[in-house]
This record gives sequence, C-alpha cells and structure tokens, in this order.
Amino acid sequence: MKKIILSRKGYDDQYGGKPSVILPDGTMLSFPIPVLNPKEEGKKTEELSFRGQPLNEILIQLDPKHKNKKHHVDPDLYGLSGNQCLGAFGQGGAALGHLNNQKVSKGDVFLFFGTFCQSKKSFAGLEFEKMHPFHAIFGYLVVDKILTMDDIDINPTYEGLKVHPHYLNKKVEEYKRANAIFFGKDFGYFRFAEILRLTKPGYKKTWWQLPKAFANVKISYHENVATSPAGEFIEFQSVAKGQEFVMESNPELEDWLSAILKNKIEP
Repeated sequence: MKKIILSRKGYDDQYGGKPSVILPDGTMLSFPIPVLNPKEEGKKTEELSFRGQPLNEILIQLDPKHKNKKHHVDPDLYGLSGNQCLGAFGQGGAALGHLNNQKVSKGDVFLFFGTFCQSKKSFAGLEFEKMHPFHAIFGYLVVDKILTMDDIDINPTYEGLKVHPHYLNKKVEEYKRANAIFFGKDFGYFRFAEILRLTKPGYKKTWWQLPKAFANVKISYHENVATSPAGEFIEFQSVAKGQEFVMESNPELEDWLSAILKNKIEP
C-alpha cells in the first residue's frame, strides 16, 4: 500500500529564524535552510533566484537584517540554483534510518511542509502579514527510485544529480554514515489553499487540525492522534522535532492527496 510522508523542510525559528513566505499571488516559497557546518558545501543566497528575481532581494525585503548565507537547497522544487529543477530529495543519518525502517519505496509520496506566513506588497516592496506563522504543505515528490551515491557515480542517467547537496557533501562526516537521494519525475510546488494548512487557525503552529480522513491513521512519531474525529476534524499536538512522519494510505487519504495535488503550480 502507498505511503504518504509528511517531511519538514525550510526556514523556521531554529533554521533561518523566520518563516518561509506565501507570496501575494499565493505561491508558496520555501526558503532553503542555512548551512551550519563550515565543511559543508552550499549555495550562497546571492547565487539563488526565483522566477528571475534574486532570492536575496526577497529575503532582504522581508528581513532587512538578512545577511548572505550558504544554503542547503534540498529539495529544489523551484530551480533556485539556476539548474534544471531536480525531482530529488536527500536524506541521511537517523532520519534516513527512519524512512528505511518504515519501508518507504517506489510510488510513495513525500509532502513537504514547513513554517509559513502570508505576505503583502508594501512601500518597501514586500512584508509579512501580521499573523502567527503556521505549518503548511508547500510541495510534493513521488518516489521512483532511492539512489545511493554509488548509483549516481556508475549510472550516467543520474549525471544531473551530481549537483545535489547530498552528493556534493558525500565525504562530509554527517553524510558518510548514511546517505541517499529519493528521486522522482513527478514533483512540484503549490499555490496556497486552506487544504494545505496543517495548523489549526489561531493556535500555535504545532497544534494541527486535519480532516476526518486521518481518523485511526497511524502517523510515525505520533501516539497522540485521535482515534475518532471530534466534529469535522481531528486535532493533536504534532511533535516539535522530527523530519519525516510516515503513514499508510487508505481510500480517504487518497482523496485528500488528490485534492492537495490540484494546487500544483504548473511551470
């Protein structure tokens, strides 16, 4: 049976210090996290762009104190690095061990979520709305293959993945122990709609409100999910840490997933 994986990515209080942004036209732009390890390669903010606009310009408008940083651009659903968009998401260490233990494989779907805030145009160009940041799903990837770095070395089909940060940093200590790239040709990012919101409106971002389809669904790392819905939704405290939350799909979740994917922004 297909698995659906909620995968936490992008800026938040710990990494970046700000939320990612929902642009005034509804586009969900997840800012790639800063690289903290000086031995690790990453793309500088000034090397990244979105729809032809330097990412630096967007970040400075939202945060005048923003300084140029190196970023871990993964997954690059937007083509921020100036390369062709890669349907590739890297994972390593204990988080990769969790995905392996959950038997994530071909056909499974990653739904990438992060901390977001809506924005508006202003005299300065762009500013965050005055609101509590919230968790929301911003993109997806359907897995075709799970690749090791050796797979990429020996198969010219995957030559383009040699620019991926998990390949470029394969000799860095944190990546040596366990490292893989989840590759797929079906991927993309979303225009915001309420179905993409995970956080209950008006609550702290880790308090989630999900549709009835999640009743009785086991979500890895969560033992506090309601077994029966209260009203139209189920509500629970999502864990503050943890990168991937895995669940087995069912017909109701498939319908929810189909509705999620309708919000894809076509290139």
